Amino acid sequence: DCVPGLGLCLRDGAPVGRATVALLALASLRPAHAVWRAFRGAMASRRAARKLRALGARCDAHEGWQVPGAMAVVAGFPREELFVGEELRSALSPEELEAVLEHERAHQAHSDVWRRMFARVLASAHLDATGAELLRELDLAIEQRCDARASERVRDPLVVARALVQAATAAADARAATPAPPPATLAARVQALCAPAWVSRPRLVAGTALALLVTAVLGLALDHQVNEAAETL
Repeated sequence: DCVPGLGLCLRDGAPVGRATVALLALASLRPAHAVWRAFRGAMASRRAARKLRALGARCDAHEGWQVPGAMAVVAGFPREELFVGEELRSALSPEELEAVLEHERAHQAHSDVWRRMFARVLASAHLDATGAELLRELDLAIEQRCDARASERVRDPLVVARALVQAATAAADARAATPAPPPATLAARVQALCAPAWVSRPRLVAGTALALLVTAVLGLALDHQVNEAAETL
């Protein structure tokens, strides 16, 4: 039985050797382990949400839960809920708090708990170093997307950047007397908010604009010659 166009043929009734079965079993161990780890992570998120609900109180102001601590997280499975720490609320201004809430609501809107879970399963198809790098880039992209949505809602990316720094400082102070190092993605997220890529390279922007201007002027000045060259080609 051959599949047209693919060059793939299957022999009906061909026996499957033990080596083939063993190879398939070994190949399935890695994705099975990734699925198990993703399931354990989802269950851990569910247990964390249950504990936070027991410690906190429902807050209708931000459509979530107010809990002790200096954190703002989305946890729960399969339904995600928003949890905001009391210490974090006191450390932020109203505008910064709104930016943090909008960031976490963006996580809820995009179901990022599910997205990260499936990404870790798919990353098992790569080598460990490649999969880890892809997951780091994905996590950074997810956080920057939520930062961008928060900046659109509060209409000021600098407020979001300031809220990120204040939240990281409050979380470090809550963990220990000696401030812990900031998250690895904090610098990249703040830079993306304060200096977008197209602004942080003024020479590239100016060079591109100048090249477009020169091209337009030459196109207008040499319109006849360009037309003849095009017809010749």
